[in-house]
Amino acid sequence: CLRLRLKEFGAEVIHTHCEFPDIIGAFASRGMKVRRFRTSHNEVYYQLNRAVGLMAENVMNCFGRYSRVICISNRTEKNNGWLVGKKKTHVIYNGVFAATPPSLTKEWDGVLNVGIVGRVSPQKGQIEFIQKLRERYSEPEQMPFHLHLYGSGTDDLAIQELTSGFESRIHGHGIELEQNKLYDGLDLVIIPSLFEGMSSVMLEAVGRGIGFVSFPVSG
Repeated sequence: CLRLRLKEFGAEVIHTHCEFPDIIGAFASRGMKVRRFRTSHNEVYYQLNRAVGLMAENVMNCFGRYSRVICISNRTEKNNGWLVGKKKTHVIYNGVFAATPPSLTKEWDGVLNVGIVGRVSPQKGQIEFIQKLRERYSEPEQMPFHLHLYGSGTDDLAIQELTSGFESRIHGHGIELEQNKLYDGLDLVIIPSLFEGMSSVMLEAVGRGIGFVSFPVSG
Protein backbone atom coordinates (compact mmCIF):
# COMPACT_ATOMS: atom_id res chain seq x y z
CA CYS A 1 0.00 0.00 0.00
CA LEU A 2 2.77 2.46 0.92
CA ARG A 3 4.71 1.57 -2.20
CA LEU A 4 1.65 2.29 -4.35
CA ARG A 5 1.17 5.65 -2.65
CA LEU A 6 4.82 6.58 -3.20
CA LYS A 7 4.45 5.81 -6.90
CA GLU A 8 1.15 7.69 -7.04
CA PHE A 9 2.70 10.80 -5.51
CA GLY A 10 5.77 10.52 -7.71
CA ALA A 11 7.99 10.74 -4.64
CA GLU A 12 11.54 11.86 -5.33
CA VAL A 13 12.80 12.05 -1.74
CA ILE A 14 11.95 9.80 1.21
CA HIS A 15 12.93 10.66 4.78
CA THR A 16 12.49 8.21 7.65
CA HIS A 17 13.25 8.46 11.34
CA CYS A 18 13.46 5.77 14.02
CA GLU A 19 13.86 2.08 13.52
CA PHE A 20 10.58 0.64 12.19
CA PRO A 21 9.88 3.55 9.81
CA ASP A 22 13.43 3.11 8.49
CA ILE A 23 12.80 -0.55 7.72
CA ILE A 24 9.35 0.04 6.22
CA GLY A 25 10.58 2.96 4.12
CA ALA A 26 13.54 0.99 2.81
CA PHE A 27 11.38 -1.97 1.78
CA ALA A 28 8.63 0.18 0.28
CA SER A 29 11.01 2.16 -1.92
CA ARG A 30 13.31 -0.65 -3.10
CA GLY A 31 13.93 -0.38 -6.84
CA MET A 32 12.45 3.11 -7.05
CA LYS A 33 14.46 6.07 -8.32
CA VAL A 34 14.29 8.11 -5.13
CA ARG A 35 16.77 9.71 -2.77
CA ARG A 36 16.57 8.24 0.72
CA PHE A 37 17.47 10.02 3.94
CA ARG A 38 17.20 8.85 7.52
CA THR A 39 17.72 10.66 10.81
CA SER A 40 19.57 8.77 13.52
CA HIS A 41 19.30 9.25 17.26
CA ASN A 42 20.54 5.65 17.67
CA GLU A 43 18.81 5.21 21.02
CA VAL A 44 16.29 2.37 20.80
CA TYR A 45 18.84 0.13 19.07
CA TYR A 46 21.10 0.37 22.12
CA GLN A 47 18.66 -0.19 24.97
CA LEU A 48 19.23 -3.95 25.11
CA ASN A 49 22.79 -4.34 23.88
CA ARG A 50 25.12 -1.63 22.62
CA ALA A 51 27.19 -3.86 20.32
CA VAL A 52 24.10 -5.38 18.71
CA GLY A 53 22.57 -1.91 18.39
CA LEU A 54 25.62 -0.49 16.65
CA MET A 55 25.73 -3.37 14.19
CA ALA A 56 21.97 -3.20 13.52
CA GLU A 57 22.10 0.51 12.75
CA ASN A 58 25.08 0.20 10.41
CA VAL A 59 23.51 -2.72 8.55
CA MET A 60 20.36 -0.60 8.23
CA ASN A 61 22.42 2.22 6.71
CA CYS A 62 23.76 -0.14 4.01
CA PHE A 63 20.47 -1.92 3.34
CA GLY A 64 18.54 1.31 2.94
CA ARG A 65 21.01 2.74 0.43
CA TYR A 66 20.59 6.20 1.89
CA SER A 67 21.87 9.31 0.17
CA ARG A 68 22.61 10.67 3.63
CA VAL A 69 22.30 9.55 7.23
CA ILE A 70 21.49 12.66 9.26
CA CYS A 71 23.04 12.50 12.74
CA ILE A 72 22.15 14.63 15.74
CA SER A 73 25.66 14.68 17.23
CA ASN A 74 29.29 13.90 16.47
CA ARG A 75 28.98 10.74 18.54
CA THR A 76 25.99 9.63 16.50
CA GLU A 77 27.93 10.23 13.29
CA LYS A 78 30.84 8.16 14.58
CA ASN A 79 28.51 5.30 15.47
CA ASN A 80 26.86 5.39 12.05
CA GLY A 81 29.97 5.53 9.89
CA TRP A 82 31.31 1.99 10.26
CA LEU A 83 30.10 0.66 6.93
CA VAL A 84 29.10 3.72 4.91
CA GLY A 85 31.82 6.18 5.94
CA LYS A 86 31.61 9.93 6.54
CA LYS A 87 30.71 10.62 2.93
CA LYS A 88 27.24 9.29 3.69
CA THR A 89 26.76 10.89 7.11
CA HIS A 90 25.97 14.46 8.02
CA VAL A 91 25.65 16.16 11.41
CA ILE A 92 22.91 18.72 11.99
CA TYR A 93 22.74 20.70 15.23
CA ASN A 94 19.43 22.24 16.24
CA GLY A 95 19.25 25.51 18.09
CA VAL A 96 17.06 28.49 18.88
CA PHE A 97 17.74 32.20 19.39
CA ALA A 98 15.83 34.04 22.08
CA ALA A 99 16.26 37.74 22.86
CA THR A 100 14.52 39.70 25.63
CA PRO A 101 12.39 36.80 26.88
CA PRO A 102 9.00 38.28 27.82
CA SER A 103 8.14 35.62 30.41
CA LEU A 104 11.23 36.45 32.49
CA THR A 105 9.96 39.97 33.06
CA LYS A 106 6.34 39.26 33.93
CA GLU A 107 5.16 39.98 37.45
CA TRP A 108 5.27 37.13 39.94
CA ASP A 109 1.79 36.27 41.20
CA GLY A 110 2.91 33.85 43.90
CA VAL A 111 1.75 30.71 42.09
CA LEU A 112 4.22 28.56 40.17
CA ASN A 113 2.64 26.88 37.16
CA VAL A 114 4.72 24.05 35.74
CA GLY A 115 3.86 22.26 32.52
CA ILE A 116 4.60 18.95 30.84
CA VAL A 117 3.70 19.09 27.16
CA GLY A 118 3.64 16.23 24.69
CA ARG A 119 2.42 12.79 23.75
CA VAL A 120 1.42 10.79 26.83
CA SER A 121 3.52 7.66 26.39
CA PRO A 122 6.22 5.62 28.16
CA GLN A 123 9.03 7.46 26.34
CA LYS A 124 7.87 10.87 27.57
CA GLY A 125 8.19 9.90 31.24
CA GLN A 126 5.03 11.51 32.64
CA ILE A 127 4.15 8.44 34.71
CA GLU A 128 7.58 8.21 36.35
CA PHE A 129 7.57 11.94 37.14
CA ILE A 130 4.13 11.88 38.74
CA GLN A 131 5.00 8.74 40.68
CA LYS A 132 7.95 10.60 42.21
CA LEU A 133 5.67 13.50 43.10
CA ARG A 134 3.25 11.16 44.84
CA GLU A 135 6.11 9.57 46.76
CA ARG A 136 7.36 12.97 47.93
CA TYR A 137 4.02 14.62 48.70
CA SER A 138 1.37 12.68 50.58
CA GLU A 139 -1.18 15.50 50.23
CA PRO A 140 -1.78 17.76 47.22
CA GLU A 141 -1.55 20.91 49.34
CA GLN A 142 2.08 20.04 50.09
CA MET A 143 3.04 20.54 46.45
CA PRO A 144 4.60 24.03 46.07
CA PHE A 145 3.44 24.33 42.45
CA HIS A 146 0.63 23.45 40.07
CA LEU A 147 1.44 20.84 37.44
CA HIS A 148 -0.34 21.17 34.09
CA LEU A 149 -0.37 18.19 31.72
CA TYR A 150 -0.97 18.87 28.04
CA GLY A 151 -1.31 16.05 25.52
CA SER A 152 -2.87 12.65 25.07
CA GLY A 153 -1.73 9.12 24.30
CA THR A 154 -1.47 5.51 25.33
CA ASP A 155 -0.86 6.28 29.02
CA ASP A 156 -3.93 8.50 29.53
CA LEU A 157 -5.70 6.03 31.80
CA ALA A 158 -2.63 5.42 33.94
CA ILE A 159 -2.16 9.18 34.36
CA GLN A 160 -5.79 9.58 35.46
CA GLU A 161 -5.34 6.91 38.10
CA LEU A 162 -2.08 8.42 39.36
CA THR A 163 -3.50 11.93 39.67
CA SER A 164 -6.69 10.83 41.42
CA GLY A 165 -7.01 12.84 44.64
CA PHE A 166 -4.46 15.41 43.47
CA GLU A 167 -6.74 17.29 41.08
CA SER A 168 -6.23 20.52 43.04
CA ARG A 169 -2.53 20.51 42.09
CA ILE A 170 -2.20 18.28 39.01
CA HIS A 171 -4.37 19.41 36.11
CA GLY A 172 -4.96 17.37 32.95
CA HIS A 173 -5.85 19.54 29.97
CA GLY A 174 -5.67 17.02 27.14
CA ILE A 175 -4.77 18.30 23.69
CA GLU A 176 -4.48 22.08 23.31
CA LEU A 177 -4.10 23.26 19.71
CA GLU A 178 -3.51 26.92 20.55
CA GLN A 179 0.15 27.07 21.53
CA ASN A 180 0.03 30.62 22.82
CA LYS A 181 -2.85 29.77 25.13
CA LEU A 182 -0.94 26.73 26.37
CA TYR A 183 2.38 28.45 27.13
CA ASP A 184 1.00 31.78 28.35
CA GLY A 185 -0.13 30.15 31.59
CA LEU A 186 3.20 28.42 32.34
CA ASP A 187 6.20 29.66 34.32
CA LEU A 188 8.34 26.58 33.76
CA VAL A 189 8.36 23.55 31.46
CA ILE A 190 9.60 20.13 32.51
CA ILE A 191 10.76 17.55 29.96
CA PRO A 192 10.89 14.22 31.84
CA SER A 193 11.51 12.06 28.74
CA LEU A 194 13.41 8.80 29.26
CA PHE A 195 15.14 9.45 25.93
CA GLU A 196 14.78 12.48 23.71
CA GLY A 197 16.48 14.37 20.90
CA MET A 198 16.12 18.11 20.38
CA SER A 199 12.68 18.47 21.90
CA SER A 200 10.26 20.70 19.99
CA VAL A 201 8.63 21.55 23.32
CA MET A 202 11.96 22.87 24.56
CA LEU A 203 12.31 25.08 21.48
CA GLU A 204 8.74 26.32 21.82
CA ALA A 205 9.28 27.19 25.49
CA VAL A 206 12.64 28.91 25.01
CA GLY A 207 11.25 30.84 22.06
CA ARG A 208 8.65 32.29 24.43
CA GLY A 209 11.16 33.04 27.17
CA ILE A 210 10.00 30.20 29.42
CA GLY A 211 12.64 28.24 31.30
CA PHE A 212 12.75 24.46 31.12
CA VAL A 213 14.14 21.56 33.11
CA SER A 214 15.33 18.37 31.43
CA PHE A 215 17.38 15.38 32.47
CA PRO A 216 20.72 13.89 31.32
CA VAL A 217 19.30 11.23 28.99
CA SER A 218 20.45 10.29 25.52
CA GLY A 219 18.37 10.54 22.40
